[in-house]
Amino acid sequence: MKKRFSIIIGLVVLLTFIISGCMNLNISDVINNDTSETDFSGSESYLPSFKELSNRKFNNDELVVGYEAGANVEEIIAENFKGATIEREIDKLNAVLLKLDTDIMDVEKAFEILKGKKIEGIRYVEPNYTDREIPVIKSTDSNIIQKETGSSTLNQVEEGYPDYKEHQYALDLIGAETAWEKATGAGVTVGLLDTGTDGTHPDLEGQLVEGYDPYEDTIINPEIDYDSDGHGTHTAGIIAAKNDEKGIVGLAPDAKIMPIRIFNPGYIGDYAVAAGIVWAVDNGADVLSNSWGGGGYSNILKDAFDYALTNDVVVVASSGNDTTDQFWHYPSAYTGIIGVAASNAVDEITYFSSRGEYVSVAAPGNNVISSIPVRLAGSEGVEGEPYAYWAGTSMACPYVSALAALIKEEYPDANVYQIRKMIEEGAVDIDEDGYDTAAGYGRISSASLDLDPNVYEAGALAVLATSKRNHDMDLAGVNVTLENKETGKRYYGKTNDSAYELFAGIEPGDYEVIIGGPEYLYYNAPNLRMEEELGYVTETTVAAINYEDLIDPIINDIPRIEQEFETTEFELTLGTVDTFGGTLTISLINIFQETMTNFNLLSESATSTNLLAAIDEKGHDIYWYFLTYQYEQADGEDDISIYVEGEVSMNGYPIPVFCEVTPDSTIGFIDEYGGAGLWWTVY
Repeated sequence: MKKRFSIIIGLVVLLTFIISGCMNLNISDVINNDTSETDFSGSESYLPSFKELSNRKFNNDELVVGYEAGANVEEIIAENFKGATIEREIDKLNAVLLKLDTDIMDVEKAFEILKGKKIEGIRYVEPNYTDREIPVIKSTDSNIIQKETGSSTLNQVEEGYPDYKEHQYALDLIGAETAWEKATGAGVTVGLLDTGTDGTHPDLEGQLVEGYDPYEDTIINPEIDYDSDGHGTHTAGIIAAKNDEKGIVGLAPDAKIMPIRIFNPGYIGDYAVAAGIVWAVDNGADVLSNSWGGGGYSNILKDAFDYALTNDVVVVASSGNDTTDQFWHYPSAYTGIIGVAASNAVDEITYFSSRGEYVSVAAPGNNVISSIPVRLAGSEGVEGEPYAYWAGTSMACPYVSALAALIKEEYPDANVYQIRKMIEEGAVDIDEDGYDTAAGYGRISSASLDLDPNVYEAGALAVLATSKRNHDMDLAGVNVTLENKETGKRYYGKTNDSAYELFAGIEPGDYEVIIGGPEYLYYNAPNLRMEEELGYVTETTVAAINYEDLIDPIINDIPRIEQEFETTEFELTLGTVDTFGGTLTISLINIFQETMTNFNLLSESATSTNLLAAIDEKGHDIYWYFLTYQYEQADGEDDISIYVEGEVSMNGYPIPVFCEVTPDSTIGFIDEYGGAGLWWTVY
């Protein structure tokens, strides 16, 4: 730990020198600089814009910070995030939401400063992302019933709304009547993370329990209309509309809905959603239904859903309406979550349903009739009633959530892994034979209720990423993919700031392990360039373990594989066409100013050197190195202008580099930005 701390201090000092732009200072002056009073607000960006590179939407005045248990988070924030205040805290996740003073530091500036800086006690720092969506296609065709059934006549009842049950083709496909002989969802609560729900709808009156609005931090009255859009009422009806021969009926008609409003009407941000997940788990949710998603990886959401899974709460999420085959859709791509594709009335995958190895199963999601808020009946309802036909993986997801509720009632001791496997194994194979990226294991059915949960044993694997030359440094931000060699099912993850990713609740069996990174955009990755990323493929066998060991896992007790990262090439070719009379010395130094190698570059000449060999010859085990130049003028040499250019070959990739020596700049750095001072990372 002492060695790591020394490296960090040295790096921070050098970064201060770089940001200040004092390229004509002596290197020894840099090491002695005091960084305690650095004014971050005035620093110029020397890295590519975080906002441009990430292509994500987020609140520019907020940061999500995950801290280690026992850390003094207030002290850490005060020392490392100038002007920031703690706005909210989720102690169950060891995470806080910071409010930034944008006159001093916004998100983009914070990431430029934090890049490569290891802060003791901090697990991760990320923006509060706001780019998740609800995947739904609303029908405006009032004749859809006639198109599907050949008749425009609805079953009328003496009082109340018409009976739409015969138009719920999904119930017949899934085998609802057969399922209800065993379970109806009684005693099971489904946390519905959505737009809120209309508790005044006749099909949902009495079907809701108290919910939570994490953005407003308020309790939701189950007897009012708290739906900001209509989406949450539609998904709620699919799950738990009453079976009273009026309106529609949910697949789990005796389950209860716990509304957690996370769209109002737009997405409220990952941090507030994580707070909503924790609240739902702590207040009795047995299943979490998530008809939303998109964007990229989020540490705070991963922590929140892991909190749910380790508390035996089943998590279901829609796969998205992007049509394309992808791997980045979250939350459905998190390990342990049941990702749901959308199928139609003839058991085909819909054109809009996203494909990907994260898909577990499919469920009906095309032209699904369900409840909408009563206030929207006149403008959006079928024949002016508070029901509408919508399509999307948003509609498919709640059918799977409802099936999970039925299984939970029938098998109350089944764990989340067993319930997921029962849903997958009981599915009807559609699309391609066996597991495929469009339908997963198939379209869900009531046959899942006939399976024995005790036959399903979970496996787990921890993947560690280390540096061959320096095992003391953590490789965070490494992307890891596990592919089951028998089924092709994939699980995705990213190493945390302790250099590992835990895949808990996966099928035992043989896996191909694909490892790549560290992802240079990740704030705590040690590298600044994509060319410094490395990739590996290996194989491993995952064995079944005691499920209780996954409830509060101790990483050292989980089977693991360790991948050593090793830089394979670091060579420099440099030259100049200019004439000069002094001595131009090119050096490779580490952050302690120790010289690995140096040489004199002569007038009108070029030279090449193997920098990696020089590092290995010295026996150094440090990550970061700098290419520097220093020019000593000849007697009587006043006016100098030397342009030096060449390339660094890093792991097979050429990187053009250059610098310019002038009377005002006789010492400085060599890199692709002409002397910005970016370090070179060697594993």
